[in-house]
Amino acid sequence: MKNATRKFTLAAAATALVGFAGQAQSAPFFIGKMIFTAKSGTCDWDPVGNRTHVRFAPANVGDNGTDSSLSMFDDWGGAGLSLLGGSFNTTLQSVRYYDVWIGAYEQTGAKVKFSSQTPATIAATTPLVNVTGQIQGVIGGQLCTVNFRMSLVRAVN
Repeated sequence: MKNATRKFTLAAAATALVGFAGQAQSAPFFIGKMIFTAKSGTCDWDPVGNRTHVRFAPANVGDNGTDSSLSMFDDWGGAGLSLLGGSFNTTLQSVRYYDVWIGAYEQTGAKVKFSSQTPATIAATTPLVNVTGQIQGVIGGQLCTVNFRMSLVRAVN
């Protein structure tokens, strides 16, 4: 009887998780990895090949509001890029940038663009997002532009 109860409990838990995974969040965000694929300009260090965890909250999807945010973090610290009142697109756009590495800083001059995004339109139910793009004036220094690629899945709370 214990074995049957255990199997039923596991089956019920799995069914609940599968059902929940299909539900849209009211304020969806995406998590995954980013890799820096190329650099140009004058860079303080070579970020090419470095990987970081990312969290992406696209504007105007579900209850996310009008700002887009992209957060990066690893064992050494984290950084946040916010595009106020818009969505990342194929134009380099000025963003608010904060980091916490060996202290907390706000930097000016940071820009981000998404060169390509699949799917082109993100909905609250979108399961996967792939992006290539550029970050300018942050990773590797103020005069450095870094290309990146990231793969994301919708987070399930």
